[in-house]
Amino acid sequence: ITRAMLPPRFRSAFGPASRADGAILRSAAALARTLYTALPTRVRYVPAYHDAKRRLAGLTSRDAVSHWIHRRALKVVLGPG
Repeated sequence: ITRAMLPPRFRSAFGPASRADGAILRSAAALARTLYTALPTRVRYVPAYHDAKRRLAGLTSRDAVSHWIHRRALKVVLGPG
C-alpha cells in the first residue's frame, strides 16, 4: 500500500508491481473506504478539527471526547509517561 502511494520515481526502485500487489491495493482501498464512512464523525476527524469547529461556534471550552482521543493518540505515538 505504501509503495503505491510513493511518487513514480521512488516506486520504480522497488521493481514492477505484481498482479497480487494490485489486488491487495484495491482490496485495502475498498476496506478503507468502507471503514471511513462507517466511522462516527467524532473518530473520523482529528481532535483539532472539532476544537476549531467549537471555536467557530463561539464555544471556548475544549470538547471532552476530542481531548480524550487526542491524549490517547499522543500516548500511542510518544509512549506512556
